[in-house]
Amino acid sequence: MDKTYALSHDSRNMPRLLALSAGHFMNDFYFGIVHPTLYIFAQALSLTMGQQGFIAFAFNASGTWLQPFIGFIVDRHGRTWLLLLSVVWISFWICISGIVTSYYLLVLVFILGGTASALYHPLGSAAAIKLMDNREGTGLSVFMTIGSFAVAVSPALAVPTAINFGLKGLVYFMIPGFVTAGIMYAVGVHRIDGFSSGDTKTDNLPASGIKPASIFWVSVLVLISSVRAWIRISLATFGVNLFVTKSVDPAFFAYVLSFQLLFSSMGTLVGGYLSDTHGSRKVLIVSIMFAALFLLLMVHTTGIPAMAAFVLTGALNAVPNSANIVMARSFLPNNSTFATGLIMGLGAGLGGIGTLYHGYLADTVGIVSSFLFLLIPLAVSCILSLILPRSLSVGA
Repeated sequence: MDKTYALSHDSRNMPRLLALSAGHFMNDFYFGIVHPTLYIFAQALSLTMGQQGFIAFAFNASGTWLQPFIGFIVDRHGRTWLLLLSVVWISFWICISGIVTSYYLLVLVFILGGTASALYHPLGSAAAIKLMDNREGTGLSVFMTIGSFAVAVSPALAVPTAINFGLKGLVYFMIPGFVTAGIMYAVGVHRIDGFSSGDTKTDNLPASGIKPASIFWVSVLVLISSVRAWIRISLATFGVNLFVTKSVDPAFFAYVLSFQLLFSSMGTLVGGYLSDTHGSRKVLIVSIMFAALFLLLMVHTTGIPAMAAFVLTGALNAVPNSANIVMARSFLPNNSTFATGLIMGLGAGLGGIGTLYHGYLADTVGIVSSFLFLLIPLAVSCILSLILPRSLSVGA
């Protein structure tokens, strides 16, 4: 294909890529509302930290466990009109949570809302790559970065709204989701097709089954990803409980959390560059070690040093995001969307189980000790990183 034509083709697809990324932004915005507002739901419904942990686990599981299976299907079929439905679906269920008055009904509402995220991420990432099939890295990075910024915005908007206007105020956040779905329809996101694996560049690769070595290395990457997800979700869910013990107002902490999530987005971008220049394995090991260091500082300090350590712990935890996905896709080149779903979905789902345990641990030994316990899975993930092959071609 002529290079000039290829670039022109990508430029014509840019409006749909931006609309697709806007849908990702809204999907992650609604997903990001839940964890930081659990503290407010807990006060309204008299929830224990164990119950908060279960809500976080159930919501996270509904948005993650299905991703590998959906990714497997996306590798063979593409139904992008489901992306529009996904945005409408999650905006409805998450926003009506503010009028729920029962713990069990709240769990159900969040589970229903979370399923939209399980659909949007593998399907949306495959569509983004297809739209910019001459610059796949650009398409995927735009899609991921715009979505990740949404999680930083959620606490800054949702928590003050819930505090000042009550949880019922969350209902009004439904409006931008519906508007975004309309924009996606107007630019033709629902008409993106032809991005199953049979139409991608991986079609030229051997059609043999998945190698045992590939399964092993991807499993290691999933475990590493699950530990990082555990840290990420616990910081967002229980960080407020920790900082309340340090005399930090919950409303102010929402801005600290937004700042941390913003830095985490930047960490993802920086991590991608460092992985290309210094190697993914090295990035994993170094980032985990420094994340553990700042986690210790977060627990044992107060005031600005504690908040700075909180921000840096989250940012360093996010640095290997791109590395995990790129390595997994290299181990499963014929099932790249499935590999992405394993890292983004299964890894996050397993991390949600850790968060569930974290909640019950906090009720048992206290919030401070529960955060110190996170050093154990961090150490395990560091050891797992050490056994990863230096070459991304190993196990393919």
